[in-house]
Amino acid sequence: LSHDARRLLHVLAVAGRPLEPTVARDAAGLTGDERPVVAALSSQHFIRATGAPPRLEFYHDRLREGLSQRLDPADARRTHLVIAGVLEHQGADPDVLFDHYSRGGEADRALHYAVQAAEKATGSFAFDHAVMYYERALELAGAGASADVARLERGLGDALASAGRGARAARVYLDAARRSPDDALELQRRAAE
Repeated sequence: LSHDARRLLHVLAVAGRPLEPTVARDAAGLTGDERPVVAALSSQHFIRATGAPPRLEFYHDRLREGLSQRLDPADARRTHLVIAGVLEHQGADPDVLFDHYSRGGEADRALHYAVQAAEKATGSFAFDHAVMYYERALELAGAGASADVARLERGLGDALASAGRGARAARVYLDAARRSPDDALELQRRAAE
């Protein structure tokens, strides 16, 4: 395989999900038209284009998994960051950006996009997804500023309550009340509901 073909396969293996051809091209550092490389890899049944608009993916998951297992972890993290940068420039969804920044080891960027993904999920009434992203945001925030953690806990409590998990929401609200004395009364009220 050519160097460009190997780079494109590397990016698709690290991504772990279908990518638009231009995203894969840019993340692989290819210059010019990616279509000849894509055509060559498609004719050899390494990758295929699916959907509309087309997205590139491995022809078989076993191929992707086999290549992924052989990648150097540090190189895979760098590639996730490159993919994230390309996707961020294109205005990709926050959940996708969270995934790549998280896998790339960029905790601050991952935290930023976890919060955005949680807020987007809440706005779409996808409360279980919101819970997941708020939990990931709290993991990433760790022992950060109490006000920031309390804000995330409040969001998590709201998502849990909306998802019908009242008992857990109450515990989270009470934790947030301890961290944020200014909002303690309101958070205690929410915990009691």
